[in-house]
Amino acid sequence: MVKTPRLLIELYEIASQKEKIEYIQAAKGYSGLYLKGVKDPTYVTLRLRGIKQYFNDNVLLHIHRSYLVNPNKVLRVTQVSRMSHVIQLETLQLPIGRSYLPLLRINYPHWFQ
Repeated sequence: MVKTPRLLIELYEIASQKEKIEYIQAAKGYSGLYLKGVKDPTYVTLRLRGIKQYFNDNVLLHIHRSYLVNPNKVLRVTQVSRMSHVIQLETLQLPIGRSYLPLLRINYPHWFQ
């Protein structure tokens, strides 16, 4: 059960911006919310693991230990080297952790075409 007001405020911040969020990056105890059309990220104190407890894979998808991505913003997956893949968003590429790759291939095969 959610009891702390700060947690509620941060969850509301994420939920109210979920359509604009391109990705969330973990950074030194904080999580940076990178929004479409906004240059600087908004930081919250929730860690990625905490965020994932409240949002399913249709809203925020875990692709790397340091990244959650909005699956609606993904254009494709590109293989950089034999063992390295990246997710292509509109303006940048984010790395995919090897352990997340099999689930992405099963759940989002159209990204790999």
